[in-house]
Amino acid sequence: MRRVDAGEALDELSRLSDEIRSAAIVDAAGSVVAQTPGVDGRRLARTAAELLEVAADVDRARAVARIEVRLTERTVFVVRGSSHAAIATTAAEPPAALVVHDLRTCLARIDA
Repeated sequence: MRRVDAGEALDELSRLSDEIRSAAIVDAAGSVVAQTPGVDGRRLARTAAELLEVAADVDRARAVARIEVRLTERTVFVVRGSSHAAIATTAAEPPAALVVHDLRTCLARIDA
């Protein structure tokens, strides 16, 4: 797999995934390194950090790799890679396995 920068990986993800409405890639410090156009990347990064913190509180013994929050009109996904995390919003009931696969692939291309 060819390594790409976060912006290129997110652009490719946006072109290939019809389900994703908005997304951001954050580094280990929580700083936004890429975001889809017209998106408040800092807000998505804060949301990802808060969701990861809450999930970690549930089970401190295990690292959180994936979070899915289903809301009435959208779903929020957070997927953690080795050095980055991706957060994405989708329509209400996307094929979750496909969205998670796409986000993991995006992160793998960055972390390769």
